[in-house]
Amino acid sequence: MTHALRRPGRSNHLEQALCRTWMGPVDHRRGGSAKGPWWRLYKGALPICQRAAKLAAMADILLLDAMGVLYQSGDDVAELLIPFVYRHGRPGLSAETIEQEYVAASLGDMDTTTFWRRLGVDPALEDDYLAAHRLIEGTRETLPLLRRRFQRIACLSNDIADWSVKLRRRFGLEDWIDPWFISGDLGLRKPSAEIYSLVLERLRSKPQDVVFVDDRPRNLDTAKALGLQTALLDLRGEMQDHPHRNLRRLAGLL
Repeated sequence: MTHALRRPGRSNHLEQALCRTWMGPVDHRRGGSAKGPWWRLYKGALPICQRAAKLAAMADILLLDAMGVLYQSGDDVAELLIPFVYRHGRPGLSAETIEQEYVAASLGDMDTTTFWRRLGVDPALEDDYLAAHRLIEGTRETLPLLRRRFQRIACLSNDIADWSVKLRRRFGLEDWIDPWFISGDLGLRKPSAEIYSLVLERLRSKPQDVVFVDDRPRNLDTAKALGLQTALLDLRGEMQDHPHRNLRRLAGLL
């Protein structure tokens, strides 16, 4: 990431100052190389200087997807919702029909009671469905560390608004992530350019000051075209040939 600099914290200031000291003054008579009296010490401390440079290049705001980034199920419709409907609702519905109903609900076009009834599921079973969601291992431990690294952590997710609230409160994610931008509240879904523009407006941030993490390249493509820094969370390391920074876990941002 080489865009706008993150405002460094105290430790970052110290590391950068030490790096400048170890480098020594530039001697232009020797071709501009930094060969001060602390050169050997600098060479030994090179990893610290590299870490300081990495810290300085981070964005101010971390914007996270939810499904596949915070929660284990990257495709919750196919992996969780469709099997649940077949067990508790109308098994004759096609997967395409169920997904269409979900997309409509995730745009705020219907409430959850209407949604479940259209699928033949008793709305009282909603919490049973949501209970199948799990956090990705290490998420609880990583979020507090990321919160210290970034000025803010926000979430941008295609989801039914009520479900998003229930899940994040169940797992205590609001302690570390705020605000939450949910398609069901906004009436827009990724990867539309409009949803990213709206998020930037509400964050009062420039695109280059935000790093967006998603598990789907197509969602990142639009964000990158708008100037956001982008990172693909690929837990299995299976996705290749994309222009985004690769992450195997969120802790890779530390």
